[in-house]
Amino acid sequence: MINSANEVIEPGVIKNSPMTKNKFTLGEPDGTVSRRIQAISAELEAHGLAAPITQTIRAEIWDKLLRNLATSPICALTGEPIGVVGRHPELFELSRGLMREGLAVAKAHGIEVADNFASSYGTRPTSPHKSSMLQDFERNRPPEIDGILTSVQAFARAAGVSTPNVDGVTALVIEKARRMGLNPAAEW
Repeated sequence: MINSANEVIEPGVIKNSPMTKNKFTLGEPDGTVSRRIQAISAELEAHGLAAPITQTIRAEIWDKLLRNLATSPICALTGEPIGVVGRHPELFELSRGLMREGLAVAKAHGIEVADNFASSYGTRPTSPHKSSMLQDFERNRPPEIDGILTSVQAFARAAGVSTPNVDGVTALVIEKARRMGLNPAAEW
């Protein structure tokens, strides 16, 4: 699971956000620490990349997904970096609501993820980083709707978890993608 906030400035030029963790967390789906994971970790670390090994890779993946869920659609809809969430109380509450719904979905599937909203965003997010979904819209690329939004909806439906905030922002992001001609998925 890659945890690194970046922006493509131009082809071959990548700007790394100063607030990112810059690590490649590795793990097996069954929680074992295999020789191949150890070898991959050692190789990455030998080249200066942090590559911790975890026995709970599913929780790590959900942790990142929930942070993206709480900010990416809001950034995509407002056209603003993550700090927009901290400037407007309504968006801050929407972001918290998205995180709470995502946590409920993960828990319904047996994935224990800490409520990291406060540790990730504090009392008011101020990050100047543009979410990857916003970057996609700005560059006329298909946005990560399935990876960040509809996947959470599918897990929610399977577990019978209500996600009104996720459903609302998903509908709006899909419509924005439709209007921009960025909708390669036939299901939309």
